[in-house]
Amino acid sequence: MSFLLNPIPVVDVFDEGYVDCDACGERLTDECVPDGCGGFFCVPCLKELLKEWEVEARQYAAENCRITRALPEYDPDLEFRPSPEDYAAGDREAYTPNAHMAKCRHEFTNYDELIRNLDRDSMEDQVAYEAIVTRINALLIEAEPV
Repeated sequence: MSFLLNPIPVVDVFDEGYVDCDACGERLTDECVPDGCGGFFCVPCLKELLKEWEVEARQYAAENCRITRALPEYDPDLEFRPSPEDYAAGDREAYTPNAHMAKCRHEFTNYDELIRNLDRDSMEDQVAYEAIVTRINALLIEAEPV
C-alpha cells in the first residue's frame, strides 16, 4: 500500500508558527502532515506509523475477512452494461465481472460490517480500509469457480 503524504506549511494551520510532532515530539516549524483526526506528524514519523498500521491492518484483515454465504457464479451470457446515453440519463444498472464482484463483496462477505465504523478522514482507517478491501477481493477471486 502506498499513501501520498502531503506535508502542509505549519503557518497555514497554526498561528504561533509551530506544532509538535505527535509521535516524536519534535517541534515542526516548516511543514507537518495531518493524520485527518487532529494529529500532526513529521514525515519520517508518519512513514513509520504507516508501516506499522499496514502490518496491523493486514493481520486484522487476514483474521477477520470472510465469505459469509455461498457465492453465485458469474454468467457471461447474461452480461450487459448501459449505453453511454443510458448511463448519462441515470440508468447505471450493469451485469459485468466488476459489477458481479461488487455485489458479492457487499452481499456475500462481511465487508460492510468491517468498514462500517471506519473514519474516511483518518489515515489509519484508510490503511485499514485498503487492507480489508484487498483481502475481501482476494477471497472472492480465490473462491470463483473456474
